[in-house]
Amino acid sequence: MKRKLRDVLAPMTFKEKVDYIWEYYKLHILGSLCLLLAIGFTAYEMTGQKEVYVSVVFGGQPITKENLASIREQVNDGLIPKEQQSYKEVLVQNIQLGNDETLMSIEETQRFFAQVTGGIIDVLIMEEELFQMFHEQDLFLHLNGLKGFDTLHIDEADIIYEEGTSNIYGIRVSDLDLFENVEGNDGMVVAVIANSNNDEGVIEFLRFIFS
Repeated sequence: MKRKLRDVLAPMTFKEKVDYIWEYYKLHILGSLCLLLAIGFTAYEMTGQKEVYVSVVFGGQPITKENLASIREQVNDGLIPKEQQSYKEVLVQNIQLGNDETLMSIEETQRFFAQVTGGIIDVLIMEEELFQMFHEQDLFLHLNGLKGFDTLHIDEADIIYEEGTSNIYGIRVSDLDLFENVEGNDGMVVAVIANSNNDEGVIEFLRFIFS
């Protein structure tokens, strides 16, 4: 008798769940990506979807709609001039990826990997445990390779280096005012997806949250 996916995943760690889902569902994920891109293109053609200046995802535990809306409003007001907000935006999403104690949503995981594969996500903000797991999978680029990173003012104690190197892969952000009302924000880290080609948007987002 075929075992249910929930039963298969239940005893696994979060990393094992991600590896399993990617191995057995990558065709579905890539299919979801194609559908996502097709829908996005159609929506843009039909509705004049706004240009995305930088795309930010809160990955992990859910954030209330109120908190997400507040962060989205503050970031857009801080980065996009008022006269440009009718056609340009900072895209801020919450994708619930779960942790070792909770069963991941297959749909949310597919959505996440589809957006990563399609180069849709620039910045990921997540719990440090999730950051370490994704870092082991080479999901992030080193931040000091970004043009303009050396102009940012970041507390050295918040910087996360790759062990044995001077490469910076993450920055702790739990103490920032922007995230003070996010439930369970202890241990939050910001990182940049490896296939992001949006240095300007990423740097300006980081400059805003650390200002």
